[in-house]
Amino acid sequence: MREIAGASLIWVGCLLAVIPLFLLSHLLVPGFAVTSFHVYSYTSSHALVALLIVLAAICESLLFDCFLFARLKGIWKTLPWLPFVILGVAGGLYHPDLYILLPMMIISAGIAYVRSRTGGFVLPLSLRLLTILIAVAFMQVSDAGEALLGSSMGLVQIIGFTLIFAGAAFPALICGARLLGHFQNRSLFEKCMVIAISVVLIASGCGISTF
Repeated sequence: MREIAGASLIWVGCLLAVIPLFLLSHLLVPGFAVTSFHVYSYTSSHALVALLIVLAAICESLLFDCFLFARLKGIWKTLPWLPFVILGVAGGLYHPDLYILLPMMIISAGIAYVRSRTGGFVLPLSLRLLTILIAVAFMQVSDAGEALLGSSMGLVQIIGFTLIFAGAAFPALICGARLLGHFQNRSLFEKCMVIAISVVLIASGCGISTF
């Protein structure tokens, strides 16, 4: 349960961190929400969509969580941060659309961290499956999302939402990492600082996004 909770928080934290990037992409590139290159958007067969989602998650996990992860094992001791960078960049380049490049780098690095801390294959695969499910769901309601955001979403609101999601993502990532064993020795002061910074960010974001 501890590993499941930690992995889930890491994944949620990464998703919260990338949401402002999607919003900013929408502001800079109007209409991006309706741009879909996946087969999921062009078929009415639910069984085929489900099969494609599962196959995509398995293929990504085999490539990144098994093959590439194993190839980078020799680097962990000397440069422990480098494998996360490499796997993050590789995950981003695997999804070459410009507006999802950086978000996918962040999510891929988060899943790589989960893989390194748990040592297993099931949790990373589950997180990839959930990520793809959310992406497919977004494609299905992209028209509604386009109408919801529309031209009313301005730069001030984007800044506000960025601060809100940053404030929420920060403790999720920290608590998730702690549950996975990396932050077990942090002091009470450091934990309180994480919460305090997050509250300030969320409060600031709420104020800015109401302008």
